[in-house]
Amino acid sequence: MRRHRIAFAVSLLIIVLVVRRWFLTPEHTAVSTIPYEAPFSNPNADPKDIIPNQYSVYLAPDYSLDQHIATIGRDIKPFVAYVSSMGSNKVIYWCRDVTDDLLQLIRSDRRVEMVDYNYKVYLDKS
Repeated sequence: MRRHRIAFAVSLLIIVLVVRRWFLTPEHTAVSTIPYEAPFSNPNADPKDIIPNQYSVYLAPDYSLDQHIATIGRDIKPFVAYVSSMGSNKVIYWCRDVTDDLLQLIRSDRRVEMVDYNYKVYLDKS
């Protein structure tokens, strides 16, 4: 009878440890199941007003384009049309010919504060 109790206790302990470890693995935590995706400044932009595959990307203060490239692990300089600084510590870059996969990669960097579409400019003919 005592052997059965010991075997039961050991089995129960193993089950508890396995279940506990399973719940503590990164793929089962809230942080890892929700990947970061930088927001669009105007997610409801009218498609007729935007320039396809062109975006403005706003980086966090004190975060450079080179740091951003290192974080996402892909050289995006061939896609960057223009880089600007807002003040002394804020970088915005404009990119073109961006595929959906590249946009997803850019937006996955937690130091990207916001992404915006590039918009068509209309001249008033009146």
